[in-house]
Amino acid sequence: MEVILFVGCVVDQFFPETGMNAVKVMERLGFTVRVPGAAGCCGSPAWQHGQEEIACEVASRCITELSGEIPIVVLSSDCRAMFGVNAPQLLHNGSAHHSVKTLQKRVFSFSSWVGQHAQTPMVKLVSNTSRVACHVSCCMQNEGIPQALTSLLTEWGGFTCVDVPQFSVCCGYGGGMFRSNPELSQSMAAQKLQAARAEGVEYIITEDMGCLMQLRAVAAQQTDLTWKPDRILHLADLIAEGL
Repeated sequence: MEVILFVGCVVDQFFPETGMNAVKVMERLGFTVRVPGAAGCCGSPAWQHGQEEIACEVASRCITELSGEIPIVVLSSDCRAMFGVNAPQLLHNGSAHHSVKTLQKRVFSFSSWVGQHAQTPMVKLVSNTSRVACHVSCCMQNEGIPQALTSLLTEWGGFTCVDVPQFSVCCGYGGGMFRSNPELSQSMAAQKLQAARAEGVEYIITEDMGCLMQLRAVAAQQTDLTWKPDRILHLADLIAEGL
């Protein structure tokens, strides 16, 4: 079965290894993976910064490139939110409105797709008792992704998912806060890292590339090495290491 993997601009520019790991995982599941390079960006960065005209243009071009009937798996939850919520609102009066409504039915988060098709335990990193915390990005809150993510880690990986209350709060990346108010943004991320360490968490897992970039950057700045950046991972990286 052929599947489209939409990696998005952040993976393409900053985390190409995550894209390659996602391909590795999906091929292990038996899928033929196609990565459409021309699709590029979904328009979410422009949308988050209030640049609606640019977001419309970028989203329309991306949706055209992704037309068809093949299922689409996205690596970042902000891309999932863009295709599922924001783009239909942006393009409600445009010629691409029908296309985006059709596209919605074909888009799946990485965790939900892998969870639906994994037939055997896949993750064997460190030990099956490793304590992990799942960072819930702002746009993941209403997408059903947190449940899919934790279920995959516990049922297929044997991990212990730790409920860290601060992890349902923004990490400081959302809405371009890391640019408009960097001190507050970094403080919010640092609090999350400290809370995870206090709970004995060994790995922080997320499905949002912006949040991953934010948390790793703040972790790298901490002189006490409360968190090592390589312990903050996308789900695809975690699974690939255990294959």
